[in-house]
Amino acid sequence: MCKKLQNSAKTKAEIRYSPITIIEEERKKKEEEERQRKKEEEERLRREEEERKRREEEEERKRKEEEERKRKEEEERKRKEEEERKLKEEEERKRREEEEERKRKEEEEERKRKEEEERKRKEEEEERKRKEENIYNNVEFGKKYKDLKQQIEGEQEKVKKAENELRILLEEQERKDAECKKNESEIEEKYATEMNKSEEKIQQLRTEHERLIEMERQRVEAEEKIIQIEQQLPIIEKEKNRTEEKLIKEEEENRKLEQQLEEVKEEKNKTELLRTEGERERKELQQKLEKIANEINKTEQLRVEHEEQSKKLEQQLKEVEENRTKTELLRSQEEELKNKLEGNLKEVKENITIIEQLRTEKEEAKKKLEKQFQETENEKNKSEQLLTEEQEVKQIFEQKHKEAEEDKTKHQQLLAELEEEKKKLEQQLKDIEEEKNKKQQLLTEKAEIGKLADKSKAKKAGA
Repeated sequence: MCKKLQNSAKTKAEIRYSPITIIEEERKKKEEEERQRKKEEEERLRREEEERKRREEEEERKRKEEEERKRKEEEERKRKEEEERKLKEEEERKRREEEEERKRKEEEEERKRKEEEERKRKEEEEERKRKEENIYNNVEFGKKYKDLKQQIEGEQEKVKKAENELRILLEEQERKDAECKKNESEIEEKYATEMNKSEEKIQQLRTEHERLIEMERQRVEAEEKIIQIEQQLPIIEKEKNRTEEKLIKEEEENRKLEQQLEEVKEEKNKTELLRTEGERERKELQQKLEKIANEINKTEQLRVEHEEQSKKLEQQLKEVEENRTKTELLRSQEEELKNKLEGNLKEVKENITIIEQLRTEKEEAKKKLEKQFQETENEKNKSEQLLTEEQEVKQIFEQKHKEAEEDKTKHQQLLAELEEEKKKLEQQLKDIEEEKNKKQQLLTEKAEIGKLADKSKAKKAGA
């Protein structure tokens, strides 16, 4: 019985520790790990999908908000244009009503004047008849009456002749008055057209003034951004000083390395394996240096693109100066300029980040070089090669330092150009103010001409 139990335990132990069982358990363990990995991968993909959907929803919401904002701005602009149009129509209507009221008053005064003359003429006629009746009734003055009657008849003939002449003169005067009225109507029409043109010019000047205010606001924003850049310049200067300090430290380390190289010269025996390893590590370092050179070329390309964009900005500013009457085009161009300036600022920030990345890569390369120097202290040829490579890296970073200085000078030039642009805008504002004063003077002169025309009409009416 004991033997059977021992045999069964032995068989169980053999089964348990047999290679097949171990392989099976290992397989199950791998399958469990694979299932766990797939589960984690699915969970990660699910989270990424949710994050992507959330970002898309956020972008869609922002896009809708932007469209809603643009729609409201368009509605506000249309509403303002409609209000301005209604205001112009109301002013035109009031002007026509005032003109009609003035003409009606002149006609009423002319009618009253004629009625007054007719009444006086009738009174004189009645007085004359009354005197004739008195003369007929008075016998003593019969003879005198005849003489007077003859004189009166002669005077009446003279009066008739004078009346005929006066009638001819009145007809001539009426004809001249009609011509004067016609000329006055033409003058008034011209004056109205001139007033409309002046109002349109005033409106254009008003829109130009608003555009200039907008440009002034954008100039202030640009100055604020320039101030921000100027505030960042001390940080860049500090970084430059840090790089210089690091370069000094690197020179000290290079001196130490030279001392180590002198010690390395004493060691001549090196195995082929170490040389092959050194060659391989040198190739890796060469590849890394090529990557760094590629990054430097990229930064150079970015700098060239930045200069091209600056030239494009200058050209666009000239076009804005030439086409200042086109307000809508100017707004769009100013918006584009603003976006490009923001893009340039972003590119400057990106260049700064690239420089930081290159600096970190330099630190990493430096650490690796130190490690390689420690590992290959006894290898003369490799140490000399590494020294030359270190000199090349130093030259590269000196070139980068020079480029940073050039970028600083370019920023200063950009600030000077922006200051010149500010002066140009102020000069434009002065010119527009002078033109506005000239327009105001023309309007006052036209008002004086209108007053003189009214006075001449009043004199003609009195005549």
